[in-house]
Amino acid sequence: MSSVTPATPVQDALLRAEIDRSLRHPVMFFLTSGAAWLAVSILLGVIASTKTHHPEFLADVSWLTYGRVFPAHMNALIYGWGMQAAFAGIIWLMARLSRKPCTAAGTILTAGHVWNLGVSLGILGILAGHGTGMPWLDFPAFAWPVLLAAYSAIVVWSFIQFRVRPEGHVFISQWYLLAAMLWFPWIYITANTLLHCLPGHPLMAAGSIAWFRS
Repeated sequence: MSSVTPATPVQDALLRAEIDRSLRHPVMFFLTSGAAWLAVSILLGVIASTKTHHPEFLADVSWLTYGRVFPAHMNALIYGWGMQAAFAGIIWLMARLSRKPCTAAGTILTAGHVWNLGVSLGILGILAGHGTGMPWLDFPAFAWPVLLAAYSAIVVWSFIQFRVRPEGHVFISQWYLLAAMLWFPWIYITANTLLHCLPGHPLMAAGSIAWFRS
């Protein structure tokens, strides 16, 4: 039997407000920077789409060829917008469900800046012609360790937040969040290791990419 005294509605509302205040800057950072990358992705997507029926459009700009713009568009959408929107939702949900205000907002913000640095390096690398040509893993080899470092910091914070929660009920959604946060680095590390560190037969690379995308 748990000895935790249920909070009154007023105490519960105050706790939720305190949690929201503690995560206001990290959540807004991920949402606003994600929205900025979404705008970049849309712009690159429009350029790529235009080139499919007007190949002469910006044909004299080498870093805006279709083979560079389309991968940059997809990766900006996935890693710039999608992942950061997910980060905003995950850290807020984990804190709310753990019923514990965040005491490491600076760490999360630092991880967010490092993540955006990694995405920027990756997109610039693709446009400069250093992309891998592997769908959803087009970033040059130097970019993915930066993303992994930033992601690892957010994962560590999430587990600490879960660990220091007050004694009491654990929501099943918290287990799902933790499982999802462990799933991505597993497939991301495995795919990038097989493609960049242990390159083998092209069929193996194609299989690794298909496995990652699935």
